[in-house]
Amino acid sequence: MHLNQRTLGPKDMQPLCGFDASMLKEWRRLELLEGIGQLADNGRWKYSIREAIILAVCNSLRLANLPGYVAIKVAKDIDDDVLKTAGFYGLHVQPGFKLLAIWNNEASGQNPQFMGFSQYPPWETYAADDFEEIYRFIQAPAPIVADLHKITKAFPDALKTAMLTAMKELRNE
Repeated sequence: MHLNQRTLGPKDMQPLCGFDASMLKEWRRLELLEGIGQLADNGRWKYSIREAIILAVCNSLRLANLPGYVAIKVAKDIDDDVLKTAGFYGLHVQPGFKLLAIWNNEASGQNPQFMGFSQYPPWETYAADDFEEIYRFIQAPAPIVADLHKITKAFPDALKTAMLTAMKELRNE
């Protein structure tokens, strides 16, 4: 199974990412799944392994109390970093942290308005290799920090297996 090939149905997604068919349907109704999945000719939604990874990361971030609309945006932004951290591209990953800081500009008071428009997006992220780097660059109070190594290690076994299969296929191409 190729990483970007959409062959998975909604029922296939739950063991991979924790989103069952009804949750996918609800999130689609709420317009949170923009760009995730594709409606097939038969009227059923199809998903890829990459999209399962995005939803698995989203699920982890939601469990860390990020709102769903923020968790899905962040997960979409970092899916390639997650794949690199998991060693998907064959890169040797150094032990330690590959951190992602997530903060809310509105809560930090750093979201000034100009003619009714916000100068900064409400939620921002910053990838870093260590905590010191995060504290040096981020001025927002108490950013949420996600360890990408721990997120990938916590993926369900079914997703890890699917990723390994996709990785082997990529090597064979």
